[in-house]
Amino acid sequence: MIHQEWIEWLETAQPNLKQHDETPEAADVSSKRCPQCGWLDHASVSECFRCGYNYLTDDMSSASFNLLRIGLPAPDIQATAFEEWKAFSHRVSPQPIAEFALRLQAEQFRLVRGFDRLISLHDLNIIHYDHQLQTALTVLNTMRGQALLADEVGLGKTIEAAIIMKELLARGLVKRILILTPASLMNQWQDELQTKFGEEFVIAIHDEDWQRDKVIASISRLRLPKKRQTPANAQENEEDISGALHILRQEYDLVIIDEAHKLKHRATQRFKFVSQIRKKYMLMLTATPVHNNLTELYNLVTLLKPGLLGTIRSFKRHFVASADARRPKNEQHLKTLLASVMIRNRRSDVNIRFPARKSAIYHLSLSEKEQQLYEHVSAYIREEFKAQTKHEFHLLSLTMLQKELCSSARAVKTTLEKIAAREQYPDDAKARLRGFAEFAGDITKNRKIDALLELLTQYPGKCLVFTEFLETMGLIRERLDQAGIAAQTFHGSMDLAQRRDAMRHFQRTARVMISTQTGGEGFNLQFCHQLVNFDLPWNPMMVEQRIGRLHRLGQQEDVLIFNFSMHNTIEAHVLDLLSRKIRMFELVVGELDLILSEVEDHKTFEHAIQDIWISSKDDDDMRQRFDRFGDRLTNARKAFEKVKEAERLTSELFEV
Repeated sequence: MIHQEWIEWLETAQPNLKQHDETPEAADVSSKRCPQCGWLDHASVSECFRCGYNYLTDDMSSASFNLLRIGLPAPDIQATAFEEWKAFSHRVSPQPIAEFALRLQAEQFRLVRGFDRLISLHDLNIIHYDHQLQTALTVLNTMRGQALLADEVGLGKTIEAAIIMKELLARGLVKRILILTPASLMNQWQDELQTKFGEEFVIAIHDEDWQRDKVIASISRLRLPKKRQTPANAQENEEDISGALHILRQEYDLVIIDEAHKLKHRATQRFKFVSQIRKKYMLMLTATPVHNNLTELYNLVTLLKPGLLGTIRSFKRHFVASADARRPKNEQHLKTLLASVMIRNRRSDVNIRFPARKSAIYHLSLSEKEQQLYEHVSAYIREEFKAQTKHEFHLLSLTMLQKELCSSARAVKTTLEKIAAREQYPDDAKARLRGFAEFAGDITKNRKIDALLELLTQYPGKCLVFTEFLETMGLIRERLDQAGIAAQTFHGSMDLAQRRDAMRHFQRTARVMISTQTGGEGFNLQFCHQLVNFDLPWNPMMVEQRIGRLHRLGQQEDVLIFNFSMHNTIEAHVLDLLSRKIRMFELVVGELDLILSEVEDHKTFEHAIQDIWISSKDDDDMRQRFDRFGDRLTNARKAFEKVKEAERLTSELFEV
């Protein structure tokens, strides 16, 4: 059955930003030097950032005590024996060059001022913006490394936190760092810190990982051990120590917590756990510090600076409106208190331009043979293969096969042959798989590639095409070569030099780059403004990361995004969830995770799709399961809208 094909344009968020030309007022740069360690600090601070010297109490002299009529005991002076002085005077002097190098280093440290400027920027592989640098300086100068970074999504909270981290590392103020983030973002944090900031972090999996100086861990680990378990008896049985106990036993110089709104309830295990982590500095990142009421903001601030907002009872009495717990009262006083610990940059205030984004779904029909292959293989896997293998199969291979059925027959053929070659599968299953592979090998038409050529004809300019499969990548490249369209491939097996050459060729010569999901990370792709999702990942965060390669700060053109969707396939179901239930293409980049966090506590979006597909009895059953999952996503979207409303009600609190 051939369905009608058409391009459906979707609603998308178009940020309307105002530009600021006003010259900021000159900041107060008066300073004073710590008498204990020599650190040059802002004149207004009461405590030395480096050594903790208290300017208000630690400089009290004996004269001060005499004025207060406080007696001090007489000093006990002991003279060193002459022989000891003689031995000291005959000590061996260090080598002149070594002594000079030490003296030179000491003088360099002595000349380093406080945080009046950032000394690590030349080491960073990033495009940074004024609001990010100002945020870093404010956190380091006035917030003493304890801050809630609450920028609106898309303004670079991760970049700000990493700049602060890099600055503290460059000045020797931190060594041991712990980053807590949702599991789905751990790899992204690790990659960005390595490629953009040159810092190697390990994702904590094994016991020995926790002994490293720079560790990334899942925020889901934040659970207090049971009462019968303590660090003391855990040492006796090292194998039973959980990640949580490892964290509590360590002392960290810096702790960074991403998606900090997950700590908004003080009665939860996560909140109690974080309050017990021993740390010197802490940065908490969230775009939504208030979800349901202002006490959530109180809880986050209390983790950073206990007592700043008083007790919870006094906070509610003085700062929360009785009619609506989301509305503040005594706003100016509360705003002053929050300014000492919280920074929120808004799109309407920063002097940068965000490009518009236009997204479309290209609804397509598989060719007759492609449709037969899809239906026959899907039915066989669902109804016979699982039974023939007694449910002992590689889920990853079957998941890849199901995705490839929406991509290209060439990719399907390769995977079917690999599965059929596995010895553990029975002969009748292998024979059926080889038969399907032979059928796939006879298919030469690919509807998606025809659609891609149509788009390239209709929309001139460079285009980035994402596919998940190397076999499909090769097929697209062949067809583009035949059409006389210059193309460049980009995939994860390339080394760094090959990637740079490929990116240079795309920028200078090629019109199309065909890339896998790993393609382009760490490279500037703003010279291209058109993207085609040839294959659709089952992980919506991967879709957003693809879009983020082009739709980002520095892009000068409106970005066009085309998503291919094949009728009556699982790909169409997934795209329907993303476009109509979550409505992700209406979101600003960064907001998607706020919605997914409402449904991914126990199972990720991708795993939920896998479960629906592998456990469905037939197409009708699968459709019903997708409908139920869609209802959950709709509720998550409504919860997100509620958060946005709370943000609007409290917006004046966060204005500078």
